[in-house]
Amino acid sequence: MSSSEYIFQKAKDDSELERLQLLESIFDPNTRQQFATIGDLTGKHCLEVGAGAGSVMRWLAEQVGDHGKITAVDLNDRFLHNPPGNVELMIGDIQKMELPPLSFDVIHV
Repeated sequence: MSSSEYIFQKAKDDSELERLQLLESIFDPNTRQQFATIGDLTGKHCLEVGAGAGSVMRWLAEQVGDHGKITAVDLNDRFLHNPPGNVELMIGDIQKMELPPLSFDVIHV
């Protein structure tokens, strides 16, 4: 397996979505608690690496508001339909992407 090959890339949609949503239900509460330690996210620019089914991406979009921006990166966007207007969705391997230096206030992986 190459370094950019994702083990769940070819998983059936229903089972993969169920897996991602289970992970969200387990880890999202702690993720939100960790973000609370940062303080107000209004107007911030955030990078979300491995957006999965999009729960953190959508939550962050609400937190940063209209003047903030979320850049969400994933190898596959099959579960990231209709992202909020302040979200830029990028499909690809984060290890191979060139992002502008110092362009994010917060990075979530």
